[in-house]
Amino acid sequence: NLQEALKRKEAEVATTLIESTTKPYSRSLLLLELAQWHAEQQQPTEARDAVERMRKALAETRDIDQQVLILGALSKGYLVLNDTAKAEASLKQAIAKASDVPKRSFQVLSLMQLANEQALLGNAPTTQKLLKLIEPLLGGPATDNTKAAKLSQVVAIYALVTDFEAAKSRLVKIEDHAKRASLTALINDLEASAAD
Repeated sequence: NLQEALKRKEAEVATTLIESTTKPYSRSLLLLELAQWHAEQQQPTEARDAVERMRKALAETRDIDQQVLILGALSKGYLVLNDTAKAEASLKQAIAKASDVPKRSFQVLSLMQLANEQALLGNAPTTQKLLKLIEPLLGGPATDNTKAAKLSQVVAIYALVTDFEAAKSRLVKIEDHAKRASLTALINDLEASAAD
């Protein structure tokens, strides 16, 4: 585990773990973790090196989904380095890449994945921007199952980043009563734990 290696200050173990990860996005997430750790240890040069290695992971892949997700992680990496201009540029690149995908349904999928990852990285403002881009792509009423599932995911992601008002306001669009009830329960649980 990378966290344990870092706690024990075993740099070689951490490096080996990162290098042995074959998926570029997975490797970039480990590098992001490394950058955050170095930033916490007041080691800005090492943190910058980790972010630079994330850029190399991006250059190594031709898979658009991987590129979109790595660009999202890079955006968070630049925020760790307090470089908001590069963070914003990286996010714009990720959105542009996702929008280049030929079919609208794949664009939504790619942007949804990016929003979900940003929520998990704790990057609420970026997540909210992405969700606002996704919603118009979903179109009219959520009658078909795929659209309903994506809308449910939008509601859940808003709740994840503690934007409970946005999550609740979108619940009315969910026609499936069981799904609406489970999302309401999720929102209430997250809201209760955020209040603690």
